[in-house]
Amino acid sequence: MKNDSEKFVYFSGEELCICLPEVVDKSLAGDLYRKFKSETASIAPTRIIIKSSDGFICQNAGKAFISLVKKYCCRKDILLDDEHLSCSVDDLVKDCPSEEVQEQTAHVFREFIVGFGKGFCGYLSSITDKVEYYGRVFASFAGLLKNPKTFRWADFFRIAESAAVNSFGICMLIGFLFGLILSFQSATSMKQFGAEIYVASLVSLTLFRVMGPFIAAILFSARSGTAFAAELGTMKINEEIDALKTFGLRPVPFLVLPRVLAGTLFVPVLTLYTSLFGLVGMSIVMRSMGYPFEVIFDQVTMLTGLSDFAQGMFKAIVYGFETAAIGCLSGLSTQTGSKAVGDAATKAVVSGVVAIVLTEGVFSVIFYVLGI
Repeated sequence: MKNDSEKFVYFSGEELCICLPEVVDKSLAGDLYRKFKSETASIAPTRIIIKSSDGFICQNAGKAFISLVKKYCCRKDILLDDEHLSCSVDDLVKDCPSEEVQEQTAHVFREFIVGFGKGFCGYLSSITDKVEYYGRVFASFAGLLKNPKTFRWADFFRIAESAAVNSFGICMLIGFLFGLILSFQSATSMKQFGAEIYVASLVSLTLFRVMGPFIAAILFSARSGTAFAAELGTMKINEEIDALKTFGLRPVPFLVLPRVLAGTLFVPVLTLYTSLFGLVGMSIVMRSMGYPFEVIFDQVTMLTGLSDFAQGMFKAIVYGFETAAIGCLSGLSTQTGSKAVGDAATKAVVSGVVAIVLTEGVFSVIFYVLGI
């Protein structure tokens, strides 16, 4: 191909001749352009003549080569002679992207690469910040166990009352309605097999193992996780957190630990109330179908054991910790601006719900593999 390019691109005096064969494909166009660059690197021609043979077929690569030659002539103010070409240069290169379009495409690509790099670096930085944050939370728990007297118990009980105790009403209502709805839906299917009696076992097992802690955690995240984020976010915007640091007080033990401890300890309590009132709703449905309370109680205790209750309480502890910690992290990460607090609250509830669902999926797989 090197010999071909020398045959097709050569100097005739001070004029550069480009003789194009019948077919200019991608490979030949590359060789022609390299030969053209080497010839024009040392000597600038006075005129460039482009010729073509009969039956000339120019593919896209050939059009790109001719377009580059034309741009070179315009840049160097050199005459481009296309009289011996089967069609004019302008007709050949009219389908080629203009220089502005190429520059715009390159700019968009560069912007994409830069944006992707910044986003990836920001993601890695956020992971590092989260690892550091959770490390500080666990270290604060260790400090609490080592020296409980330094803990702000008054703030803990105040937060527990507003975040957990005041949530009992909504948890009872949702638990009752869920037990009622699940019982009616289960009875519709069980009735086809004459097995309505097992609705009590199904609902109780579902409440204690999965839906009790799940509903309580979702409600806690929506009600209290957002409150934590909004409260800490407002403190950060008002520079109150910076003031605490100036006084030598660390934000995590001082602000985060009471809230995380309240969530860890009281979400299991909310779970218990949610499950119990779910059983009340189920009992009402079973009584409406004519089953006495003794039969309902026997069905509940027959398939629901202490391990199911313990499994639900363990999930509730984990859910309470992660939803409270996520809410506080969203508040501490609040940016400046009028929408910052709202964005932090939204981030807290969305991240909390996603974390609960993911954790439930992990627990389901683990408990299934372990046969629990």
